[in-house]
Amino acid sequence: AVICLAAGVGVDAHSRWVQRTPGVPMGAPIHVSGPLGDLLSMRGGAKRPPSRSKKGKKKVTKKAPAYYDEDEDEDEDYDEDFDEDEDEDEDEGAAKDAGAGLGANVKVDGMASPGGELVTISSIHYRFWSLERVLQLYMCLIDTVPKSQPRIVALLDEATAVSSATHLAILGAVLTTLDPKNMDFKSTVDYGDWMESMSASQTHIDSLMDLIPSKKFPKERLEAHGRWEKLKFYELFIRDVAVPLALEPPYILEMVQSISQYNLRSAQSLRDLLSRLGKLNRDVIASMRGIPSEFICPITTERMVDPVITADGHTYEREGIEDWFATGQRTSPITNEPLVSTVLRPNTALKAKIANTVECDMSLFMETVILDLMFNLNLEPSVLQDLAMIVAGKSPTATDAAQHRYFEGVLPTESGKIALLRELLRVPQAVQIAAVNFQLANDLGAIVQSSGFLDTTMSVIYASVIEESLEQNFAPEEVNLNALAVSLQGISGSDAMAALQEVAKVRRVLTAFSRLIGGNAGDQALAPEALVAESGRVAPLLMGSGGMVRSVRMFFLKQLERNHGVSFVRSVLQQPPLSESAWVADWRDSSDTGFIRFLGHNALPRLNPLASLPAYAEARAVVSAFLASGNTSELDIGIVALRDGRGPAATKAALVAALFYEVYLLAVLPSQGSSVETQAEALRLWLRTSPTIASFIPTPELHILNLFAGQPVAAAAAAATEEGSQGIESAAQAVRLSPASTPERILQVQWLAHFAAVSLAASSDSPLSFFRTVMVDPGSLAGSWMPTMPEDVLKMAQDVMGGRWYRCPNGHPFYVDLCGRPTQINKCAECGSEIGGTDHNLLSGNQDIGNVGEDLYQKTVLDDQSEPNYCVRSVDEEEKDQFYSVRTLNPTSHRTIQWILHSAMVVGHAAAGAAWDSAAAPVVNSSYADTTVAGGLGAYATLHWHSNWCTLKKLTDRNADDVAVLLHLVLLSCGPSTQVEDDPPAGALQEATAATAALPPADGGGGGGGGGVGSGGGGGGCDAHLRHRA
Repeated sequence: AVICLAAGVGVDAHSRWVQRTPGVPMGAPIHVSGPLGDLLSMRGGAKRPPSRSKKGKKKVTKKAPAYYDEDEDEDEDYDEDFDEDEDEDEDEGAAKDAGAGLGANVKVDGMASPGGELVTISSIHYRFWSLERVLQLYMCLIDTVPKSQPRIVALLDEATAVSSATHLAILGAVLTTLDPKNMDFKSTVDYGDWMESMSASQTHIDSLMDLIPSKKFPKERLEAHGRWEKLKFYELFIRDVAVPLALEPPYILEMVQSISQYNLRSAQSLRDLLSRLGKLNRDVIASMRGIPSEFICPITTERMVDPVITADGHTYEREGIEDWFATGQRTSPITNEPLVSTVLRPNTALKAKIANTVECDMSLFMETVILDLMFNLNLEPSVLQDLAMIVAGKSPTATDAAQHRYFEGVLPTESGKIALLRELLRVPQAVQIAAVNFQLANDLGAIVQSSGFLDTTMSVIYASVIEESLEQNFAPEEVNLNALAVSLQGISGSDAMAALQEVAKVRRVLTAFSRLIGGNAGDQALAPEALVAESGRVAPLLMGSGGMVRSVRMFFLKQLERNHGVSFVRSVLQQPPLSESAWVADWRDSSDTGFIRFLGHNALPRLNPLASLPAYAEARAVVSAFLASGNTSELDIGIVALRDGRGPAATKAALVAALFYEVYLLAVLPSQGSSVETQAEALRLWLRTSPTIASFIPTPELHILNLFAGQPVAAAAAAATEEGSQGIESAAQAVRLSPASTPERILQVQWLAHFAAVSLAASSDSPLSFFRTVMVDPGSLAGSWMPTMPEDVLKMAQDVMGGRWYRCPNGHPFYVDLCGRPTQINKCAECGSEIGGTDHNLLSGNQDIGNVGEDLYQKTVLDDQSEPNYCVRSVDEEEKDQFYSVRTLNPTSHRTIQWILHSAMVVGHAAAGAAWDSAAAPVVNSSYADTTVAGGLGAYATLHWHSNWCTLKKLTDRNADDVAVLLHLVLLSCGPSTQVEDDPPAGALQEATAATAALPPADGGGGGGGGGVGSGGGGGGCDAHLRHRA
């Protein structure tokens, strides 16, 4: 309780009470003991008085003063709160000196209780903790900025009280110590200690600054804040620029001297920094300053990314040396001597060294300075104009194009420019707004005029920010779109800002319309009539001609594609309301080749993964030749050559793929009665009657070829025209394509063709051979275990937990680990019966599963009692838990394998019709799967096929295009393949390959199922716990 120093209250450190000490003046120095003494001893090394030793504590009992009315227990607790560990070691070294300085003369000012006198225990607490906070800050500053210790101690010796003025003086001392001009940097190595001090002291400096009242010291506090911000700027410059570029201390000191002349938020400071960075960037470009010469490729003269070593031992950027060889050169670019080989070896050591080297990112540094240190809403108009120039990609200090070149790596990136523009458009004062708008209008106009079009990078940045600002106070449904369309038609570059503000409104309206068309998750779907009405309302914005209208149309389609994928865009363009929109017809009739090509691709998938199949190119050539000539003799010869050259299995797979692309997809195109369709019918007839085909393709497999030639067997064809029980779609309907088929459905059927092809070609040891059996001979699988089916929960628990397993008198299982025999009696968690036993003896009525015996340390081995056959629950039950999984599969793998299984069933039923259902009836486990409600296993599996697809899209969080690519990659990983003939869109397969991490290799074993094993109470064998299945 000795914190009562400033009030002149003397304290007996060993008394339980406090009292007024007559004759002690206010603020008189006294020896510090008690809690404050412990604080100083702990933080700074001040000695404790002898009376605090363990040998004989002096206990004085006095009557409590009238203002302290607490009971005895609370009084004792209070004493214990202040009773410190008396054996606490003292700090050494510099901390002792600091502690001595602080402990020698501690006085407190400005911390009195509300009444001014210490009349309550709470006021004593307040005084103590206030002083402790201040002293802790002082000591932390000494710890983090050791060179400030002499000044801090001297200031405390000189001070008459610990007051706000003391805080201000100590803060100034610390800031002066941290000033780089006072740090005596000898080399770049010295930067590290200074940056560490800056980082460690930041929170303490901020806390100390908060203690200085701005009303009492407005000017001084503002000055200290400005000094501190400049120090943070210096730290940022040294960390992000000086260290990577190895700038020596003289350069740093010159920069500090220059910047210290200006306010950090002034135009002079900004221009000085930009000019300095521009010169540094010029030096980097000219001399590769800061980059070791070994990092520079001799060919490209740029920093290497993928260094490789040639036969003579020199290192180059891979792209550079490969281009060198591609020109026919076989000599060394450095020595011009012939190379014995063009083989390249990765220089992994240099690559790792380059990767671990810090690069100087001046753009990021500039963004941080402007947005975190410089910008506020009170900047001068001249500064705001300079910042607006930076948004436009220009430096205020550059006078010509040659100088602008050196600022390309200095000015903020596009994302940084967007963030800066957001802030510039928030300035509140009229003079500020006028300055920003004036500069933006000048720069936008100049950029648009020089480029010749409005759609520049700067224009996009400005329109995007304006569009964001409209989100709060802009209701698209209340906008007069006819008037907006008129203003859109009149847009030109003469007043770029006004034009872009109109464009932002258009973008906002079209973004809202794209959300309605796409039906975003969580949004209530519009009724078809309302959607058509909204489409008509938006149509004026999309009508007309000219580059601006086309850009607006492309923006709308891009919004759809961004949220739902390309397939969705293709789909909505051929469905109401867009298919009936006047602007779509107008665009189509405008002879815009890009749009016509896009619509032409609308019907067919762009990616052809089936081209990876061996013999695909040959088979497609044979089929194409027949469709052109109709000559069956040539067709027989071509197929025989394929069969004998590539083998029967590869020929079957290639034929399925070729028939799908050359014949089956004809159904997607509008019927024109062409000769190709006539020849396609002749091809189907040949498939059904050709001895050549019958010689190596069994009838059940031939049904699948007929299916993808567009002619399933009669029973399946009939099923394709009729709905299943209760309107459920049959498998034949699911795979049938027409001009009205959505791109997503075409993607699904394309995958089925790929799946059927690789399954027919699979060897007997391939995991795909099982699915081939599902397609062509499902009855042979009766009594077997299928993948993704429910598993035996008890067996699963035994596999995971081990131990000996028993049953309670009512048949509920439990287990004992370690020795395996019970030593305790417990209750069954399910029925309450006694389980376990004592002394390794099992209670009567409990059963030993497997009759392992009474020997210790034995293990129960259970047979897997998983249910055989097809045991998938109804779609409604399966969809209740999309994360349901079995065995060691994760949910995504589980649904992927289940999709593959149901795909095999869909192909089999679509190819053979009711005959397949009859053959598959024995594999249905009716206790799980009631297929009668769907009219048979084929329709039941088709329901799950659709459900699995939707669940996979949710689990992978990808659109239909991406999911299809992922599933194709699964087939490519386990089926025969060769080099892909038709390259996919750039990056599609690479992106999908990265995403395949979500699809681990499937568990090819039998069924699986969900179930959990928990632990209950129980006995244990040899200190083990007896656990019970929850």
